[in-house]
Amino acid sequence: MLQRRTSKINQEAATYATKLDQEFDLAESLGEGGYGQIFKAKRKCDNNEFAIKIIKFESNMEDLGTIRREAKILSELNHNNIVRYFNSWIETARVPSTEYGKCEDENLCSEIQKLSLDGYMSSEHADDDEDNFDDEDEYYDDSEYDDDDDDDSVVAFQDNYIELRYLYIQMELCEKRNLRASIRSNLYLDEDKVAKYFRGICEGLSYIHRNNIVHRDLKPENIFLTSDDVIKIGDFGLSKQICRENELDAFQSEELPYGSLTAPCGTQVYIAPELFAGNRFNIKADIYSLGVTYFEMCSKPMTDMEKSFIFPLTQEKWKSVNFATNNTNKKNLLRNLLHIDHHERPSCEQILKVLTSGKSTEEIKAVIQQSRRVTNQERKFFEGALKSISPEKVAATTLFLKKAKQIFKLHGGQKIPMPIFMPSFPKHSNNLTTLLNTSGNSISLSNTSRISFSYYVANKRIQKIRRYSTEKVFEEGYYSPTEVQECLFQVVSNQVEDFVADAEMLHVTQKVLEEAFPNERRKIIIINHGLIFKEILKWCGLSKKDSSTLTNLLINSTVISAQTFSSLQLDEKINSFLCKIMQHYDVGSCEKYLSTFFNKSDLIQTAFKQLRVIMENAKKFGMNWTIYLAPLLVNQRSSSGFMFRAVCGTQVVANGGRFDSLIKQCELKKKRKPMNISAVDVSFNVEAIVKSLMSQDENPRIIHLFSGTIFAMDVIITKR
Repeated sequence: MLQRRTSKINQEAATYATKLDQEFDLAESLGEGGYGQIFKAKRKCDNNEFAIKIIKFESNMEDLGTIRREAKILSELNHNNIVRYFNSWIETARVPSTEYGKCEDENLCSEIQKLSLDGYMSSEHADDDEDNFDDEDEYYDDSEYDDDDDDDSVVAFQDNYIELRYLYIQMELCEKRNLRASIRSNLYLDEDKVAKYFRGICEGLSYIHRNNIVHRDLKPENIFLTSDDVIKIGDFGLSKQICRENELDAFQSEELPYGSLTAPCGTQVYIAPELFAGNRFNIKADIYSLGVTYFEMCSKPMTDMEKSFIFPLTQEKWKSVNFATNNTNKKNLLRNLLHIDHHERPSCEQILKVLTSGKSTEEIKAVIQQSRRVTNQERKFFEGALKSISPEKVAATTLFLKKAKQIFKLHGGQKIPMPIFMPSFPKHSNNLTTLLNTSGNSISLSNTSRISFSYYVANKRIQKIRRYSTEKVFEEGYYSPTEVQECLFQVVSNQVEDFVADAEMLHVTQKVLEEAFPNERRKIIIINHGLIFKEILKWCGLSKKDSSTLTNLLINSTVISAQTFSSLQLDEKINSFLCKIMQHYDVGSCEKYLSTFFNKSDLIQTAFKQLRVIMENAKKFGMNWTIYLAPLLVNQRSSSGFMFRAVCGTQVVANGGRFDSLIKQCELKKKRKPMNISAVDVSFNVEAIVKSLMSQDENPRIIHLFSGTIFAMDVIITKR
């Protein structure tokens, strides 16, 4: 036991007992791994044993997100062949710079104990970052909007003091040994055990890859064995999450998401050849490392010098390498795993399919080639679905987008492209076309970048941004997706009570459409509020299924009439009510009429109060179009606030409204407290606008708004 030493500066400071000392009895060191030291520890309350990694925040680390990566990734993984994560915490020490050298120790446990006994360790800030491991958004390359909250985590020199932080990761203890020890004990002689271990590695790696994580340091030293001889993949200190299940990353034209790095990382023998040639990688880099590991499992124990003569492989070495086994299936499998071209390497799913079926591993190559042929065929279908555009249409589209972008920029808009391909999101299936990549994973094409932008804002914790998009998006086609020209302006603001951004969006809509249709006299705005629609559904007393069906009908139907509700088999009272509220158009009279049904509902009053503020603010911006209210207007399922549509002549040419509830959904998926922000946008129907601009000989039709009373919904509910 270390003896307490006196400190002149901290004579009156109370000794702080670290969580490690309070809850665990430390045993021997288990070695080092990815930026930290690992110790065996027994929990005092139940005598269960764990492995605890301790990572010291070093001053020369440029990216502290790298230090926290392992805890973040481990916390999201739950698989029998992956080292289990239990807990993590951070403790802080504030040391006089003159005393720091005396406390340093090669053994981090001893160093922490010294700091604790001297009164330098404290619980201050100890848990600040415990729930913030998700803040590292590496799957977005654009770092302009990253939350930069890590500066206080480094070794900080303030008033002659040094602030240190120690990250603890409590993990499953693998009592036996790592795979390296088994290889040194002539593992290659036991073919059954080789097959068992290899399958376990593939199972764990397959799970890791399904979460779009690249391990980047797969080798026998980082593959562990329990007392039950179960394979466990560990040490995620160099891993990188390119794309998460419920988050976004830019998918390239290839079937897999790619990441980037400044230099190859990992152990040289196991690094894939493509990482030496460039700065892009995907999960197939791990397949190469798996191949090297399997090569060692099937071979006599080799020295580091012997391995360095073979790896990393070059094209010539790959053709002539002796795989040190007489088993044809193993040779074929190794050749595929270690292929120089990462496209030719199988995925873990493909390897497991072959292993499960009992077929020859020679068929792996056929499986890969078949997958690649399917991809090429799908790409041909996809390319064939791209619309053929006449020069006149191109010119009209270019002119409209140019004018729209000028207005967006005047209002502070920035061009921030979002991914074309995204993971599948069942809740937003109305906006997505689901496809399969060559790995059999679901990906999606979207007919709006609103979803990806919402995840972008949530991931980056952005509270203020103005963005526009004039990119191509894709919607469901008869045979395959068809492209759609997007023209979108979005504002995220931390000013949530003044509704200025909502009014500004109406002003932007007016300016853009006046540029497009300077001679069109009939220009109106139809508005509604999500709370109004919510109260209508509540009053109708519909089941959850019928409410969802009604919402879909209102979003997707081109014309809403009494017959629209026939499929729901509503009773006469509800059907009559829905038909009546389609007829009210003046905001004041509509409020008066609805109040007789909802007994002055607080939600209804709140909704109309907000709408009046928005309309007043819009007038201050110079909005002079006629504004009507349609209580059954629904632009998107997730909207709970202001929404609107713009009509010029006979066409619905713009849809807009609040989407901060969508950002909130994204934050809740990450178990974060939602930000207090507003988010509003407008999306212009470029196809309808350009068609109208090109129809110079078409006589303008009149919207029949009046037939005693207004039938607004017969006009404004359309499918883009």
